[in-house]
Amino acid sequence: MRTKWWVMLLACLGPLPFSGAALSQEPTAKKPKFAIPVWHPDARWEVAEPFAGNLLLPGELDGPRREVMWLTGVRPGLLGGFTQGERHVFLSFDARTDRYFQATRGARGYLDGPLARARFKGGHYHDALYWVPAPDGRFFYVLEDVGTGRVRALDFAKQYVSTVPIKGVAKAIACGDSGKVYAALNNPATEVAVLSPGPEWKLLETVKLQGTQALNPLSAVLAVDEKRGRLYGTTYAAAPWYIWFWDLKDGSYHGVLPNASKEANKRAMGEAGPFEGTVVYNEGAISWGPDDPDKRFLYMTRVDDASCYRLDLEEKVLRVFNGKEGRFTDKGKGTPITYMEPPFWFEDGSFSGWLHFYPGHTVTLARRIK
Repeated sequence: MRTKWWVMLLACLGPLPFSGAALSQEPTAKKPKFAIPVWHPDARWEVAEPFAGNLLLPGELDGPRREVMWLTGVRPGLLGGFTQGERHVFLSFDARTDRYFQATRGARGYLDGPLARARFKGGHYHDALYWVPAPDGRFFYVLEDVGTGRVRALDFAKQYVSTVPIKGVAKAIACGDSGKVYAALNNPATEVAVLSPGPEWKLLETVKLQGTQALNPLSAVLAVDEKRGRLYGTTYAAAPWYIWFWDLKDGSYHGVLPNASKEANKRAMGEAGPFEGTVVYNEGAISWGPDDPDKRFLYMTRVDDASCYRLDLEEKVLRVFNGKEGRFTDKGKGTPITYMEPPFWFEDGSFSGWLHFYPGHTVTLARRIK
């Protein structure tokens, strides 16, 4: 019997990133499957069968990956994620059994402790933007509920949930390659608190921010470039920049992707091309991708557009993923593949996203073939 491609893919990924076995193993050298990096113009993908699907039903049902029911989508791949509906239940995915299961219970309120007893407050459809994984897979950070500013951390090694001791109201969070946690405080943003990696989370420094950039409570998403000391951001109703960054050395504010004026606009909404003149839906997320230690390429998704964009920060060109061509192109519009979450990358350069279309949600997969 022929083994399905996704079974082989999961087998290559090894132990789950949040399992004790994975954390205790010595790191091993990983050979890339493809000779060219993800961002190379000749890289190609095939839009394969959905990784998982679900229905808009008032509840959660454990079970096989392709059959589970969620009230809303979960983080693709192996990390799992929160379901919603005025309660938070964290679903985890077990590659060994190809099943999702509930790792935490849901209720109103805040309660730290073992995963089985942890409580998370509230939920709305923007919550998917506030899940931040640590690079080693041990911690999973959650900016919980609009307005409270509480940051919770799921520790998969100890199977424990704790509240990160951040002083102030966090409006957006990010985690760097070093494991440091960056929390932008207040609205408009006035400072960034930088904490050491967990589980200590000691305050390392506080950077005062310049400018008057609002962090809309519906969605503000950050991505940090620790090499250059930059904290990139995007938010709902952002202006005059869709994307900007703060210099973490002096807190100065710099625009990246400008809003296009109606007078100068010569491109349709969601159309690829130079940064100048870009028009996209004004809500979404940003993240870094693989094969990019210099942080040249920033990936972007936008709500209701469902396209996946790649920003070349050096050439100042916006590319968009075209599923029919199986590549990122600098012309035309993209193929719907991820609603508002950044793409989740597998080790071979495949990536998945979460689509939000009637009659439900689907975790999509673009399988790397070249």
